[in-house]
Parts: sequence; structure tokens; C-alpha cells
Amino acid sequence: MLRHRPDLLVIDGRWLPEAYFAFQFDAGGVQPALGLVVQELKVGASDVDIADWLIRPNRLLGLSSPLAVATGRGDVARVLSAAEADGLLGAKPAGSAIPPAPAPGPSGRAERPSVRPPVRRRRIHRPVFHGS
Repeated sequence: MLRHRPDLLVIDGRWLPEAYFAFQFDAGGVQPALGLVVQELKVGASDVDIADWLIRPNRLLGLSSPLAVATGRGDVARVLSAAEADGLLGAKPAGSAIPPAPAPGPSGRAERPSVRPPVRRRRIHRPVFHGS
């Protein structure tokens, strides 16, 4: 199992115990420059947020994706500086998994941040084919 490697992004799934983003690997295994970036970003962001950020064009990188800059040019420092500017690097100290308690509001009770209600999605029923 690769789950405990700090240089890999992993997704926990319902049907699979773990899944990995294919862009992390090349013919020789884990891409080393990308592994360095992932290790730094895991301190302050989730694996899915990191993967999402890595594949999107970034204006600080000349509209190249951080993934392309890290793997193609090997410019880890430039990618980490863009991550810091975007708020992904050092967003929270290591080990602070519990967010701080909200400050008390005018009523004396802790105010909860406004949260958008979940979007209800329509389930699409597809035909099931059985047999030969």
C-alpha cells in the first residue's frame, strides 16, 4: 500500500480502499519534482484540493498549470511560490486538524459561519443489461 507516502495524493473511495491520481506517476514511478510539491502542500490542504489546484492554469505561472511547471521544467520553487500566493502553502500549521472555535457573537453564543445548503442532484436511472 502506498497510502502512507507523504509525496502522493490519495482519494478514499467507497468501492476502492484508495485511488491515486495518474498524473503523479511516470515510467519510473513517482515523479520526484511533483512529490516535493505535494509534500509541502499537504501541510495546509487536502489531497483533492491540491490535485484540483495542480491541474488548473495559474496566472502566476504564465497560465501554465502547476503540474506542467513542476513536471516539465522541474521548477519546484516557482510552483511553491505560486501556491503560497494562492493560499495553499502554510494555510495551517501541521497537526492542527481541529479548526479554531468561532468567536462569540452579539448574543454571547458562538456564531456559526453561514454555510450554503447542499445541492440536491437528480439521480439518473440508466438501463441495466443482463445476460449473455
